[in-house]
Amino acid sequence: MKKRKADLHGTYINSTHRIGKISNSIAVLLILMVPAVITAVYGSGVKIQFANTISAIITLTAIYGRVSLVEVVSFSPFLESGGTYLSFITGNIMNMKLPAATNALRVNNVERGTDEGEDIRHLPSEHRRSSLR
Repeated sequence: MKKRKADLHGTYINSTHRIGKISNSIAVLLILMVPAVITAVYGSGVKIQFANTISAIITLTAIYGRVSLVEVVSFSPFLESGGTYLSFITGNIMNMKLPAATNALRVNNVERGTDEGEDIRHLPSEHRRSSLR
């Protein structure tokens, strides 16, 4: 019985990572498509200065790249895999997702890092996302 539970948990984790990677990739592509479409539609007379664009990308990456890396490393143990993927797509992690996940663990008397903790922490993020529709 324990082996079956471990197999189901492994399948759940693998599918969570697969779906999370696909959905985050789609989100990044959609975010990048907005300026590309606006430039294609309205920017026919605008000359893009690639040197300035690359300089701005490097500067912003130097600042926000570090912050993003620290957020992933520090929030992931609390949100687990499903909550992490969902939170980084929808945003507002510090004010909404992290307190909801931590409170869900406390209310249900579940320890962090367990199979039950993985399931419980994913639910507050999903519930808040679906309740906003």
